[in-house]
Amino acid sequence: MKKQDLIKAVSFLSDPSKVGGELFFHYVEADKEELLKAPTDATKLNKKLAAIYSESVTTTFKNENDYEIKNIMDVQEFDINTTYYYYEENYPEKLIVLTEQANGTFDFSTHKYNFIKGFVIKLTYGKNSVLLYKIKSNLDFRVTKHWITMVKVSSGFFTSPSNESLVLNEKFDYLITGVFLVVMNLDKLERQCKFDERIKIHSEHIMKSLHENADDIVEGFDSLKEYLGAHTAFAKKMEKIDFQGALWTTDFKVVKKAIQKDEKLKKYLHFNKSGTKFLIKSKMAAKIFFSLCNDLLMKSIISGKAATVTAKDVIE
Repeated sequence: MKKQDLIKAVSFLSDPSKVGGELFFHYVEADKEELLKAPTDATKLNKKLAAIYSESVTTTFKNENDYEIKNIMDVQEFDINTTYYYYEENYPEKLIVLTEQANGTFDFSTHKYNFIKGFVIKLTYGKNSVLLYKIKSNLDFRVTKHWITMVKVSSGFFTSPSNESLVLNEKFDYLITGVFLVVMNLDKLERQCKFDERIKIHSEHIMKSLHENADDIVEGFDSLKEYLGAHTAFAKKMEKIDFQGALWTTDFKVVKKAIQKDEKLKKYLHFNKSGTKFLIKSKMAAKIFFSLCNDLLMKSIISGKAATVTAKDVIE
């Protein structure tokens, strides 16, 4: 998929007055997932859905210079410009339900609002259609058990003139057009579908840089690699290593002495027989070593003032 393909696919939304809109709930109870049609005032809500979300999609994609569109297999560690990624047919298993037909209508007397995991907005005009998926968040909440009506307000949220409302904003997390599913936010994809390719790439870059720069002070690269692979949340937050930092520019004997002075650090962080390298054999040793790559923390340990550093709590 290229930018022009995406722009062409959503071009029918440029005139919302000709677009029809429908709202569905992604409902998950026990192990059963299904799409349920929202219990709405069809005429009023559908017009508002069409106007609000047509504008949102059109605004998002109309300025070609503002974003990139790439295959999910070409995901990057970080993207300087706004980048949207797409799947071609092979969607994540947790998102396949979005392409299925609705299985009845949501009923407040038999269904539980807390089991709604997301919202699907279908926009159609003739043979053209797109599906938008919005992950349910703390900002989306039910006010009543009855009709759902929405209007646009200055705060960016939609609510009814009465207190009978469902509050949503115009943002969406996925767009499906034809065989393509476009991901608007990789962070949400990672949380919802456990997609970790970007984190794997980041971890690989970290390990490559360590092999190139840390061979003289580290034994146990396999343990470091294993730790990053098993702790994606840790790996995601870890910044690229600055090899001009204190751990790398301080005489290793000074670093070793500072580690051995700290009761907690020396319990987990050991050295090889010659005492010239860190010996990384455990998960805790790997975690501590990566923490020492934080220049502020390493400087504080060398100075003996580590107790004043917040990151110290993580090590403990």
